[in-house]
Amino acid sequence: MEEYIRKRRLSQSAIELLASEKRIIEIAMEFGCLNQGMRSLNRILKK
Repeated sequence: MEEYIRKRRLSQSAIELLASEKRIIEIAMEFGCLNQGMRSLNRILKK
């Protein structure tokens, strides 16, 4: 279940990044991705 939540947050973050003018740090804070590290978010978004 924890893995699902992590993946869901990251995918929603990617959608938000593409659809808005927000900075990565703002989106990470909004979706609670800071706890998992910005490296995870950046790695996913680069794909």
